[in-house]
Amino acid sequence: MNILLVNGSPRAERSGTLRIAESFVEGISRVCECKVDTVALYKKNILPCTGCFSCWSRTPGECVIKDDMEDIRKSVLGADVIIESFPLYFFGMPSLMKQFTDRMLPLTKAYGYEVSPVSAKSFHEFRYESLLKKKLVVVSSCGYTETDKMYGALISQLDLICGEGNYTHIFCPQGELLHVNELKRKLDEYFARVGIAGEIFAREGFLDNETINSLKTPLLTPKAFEMLARSHWVK
Repeated sequence: MNILLVNGSPRAERSGTLRIAESFVEGISRVCECKVDTVALYKKNILPCTGCFSCWSRTPGECVIKDDMEDIRKSVLGADVIIESFPLYFFGMPSLMKQFTDRMLPLTKAYGYEVSPVSAKSFHEFRYESLLKKKLVVVSSCGYTETDKMYGALISQLDLICGEGNYTHIFCPQGELLHVNELKRKLDEYFARVGIAGEIFAREGFLDNETINSLKTPLLTPKAFEMLARSHWVK
């Protein structure tokens, strides 16, 4: 299994979300042999999409901007599983991750003027049939007590890009706790659960709702998290 791990966190290797993604990959590797290629977006030269739509018209499937995205798109096409790892920023992707996502447009065909999207289908038809066979896993943590409402905008975007049900997500609340040494026991237990989720994914190709729900269970009660957050923000 070829795995492409895309680290879209501005915190680089210090990303708590990356620790979750790496635990997930460790679980996969316990079940099957895999090759992992990690792309750190903060190290790459990725220019913003200009909206010229050349990749749909003059140069179908090819972006006219020549930067590191050329090699990254090749890595995406060569992977069996793409894992995107990033924290939730202002209810959406961080700018690094959004820029990467925008520049993936050449992998889709031109908008066909449909009135509304089909729930289980990408709103833009994929240019290559092989993309339909790939697995996408979105791993994200947020600084809020729960995830259900906070990820609404991101889920809507992913549903339009991938089609509902065509990707796997792991959403972790209270992400700021992922670096709190005093919670080591709880964190070790959580990362162990993520590893087991990786094993399930390697065997089944998806995660059941019970596993997804267990990974979005807060580490602390809302009151305990509020007390810790206040000590962090209020100086």
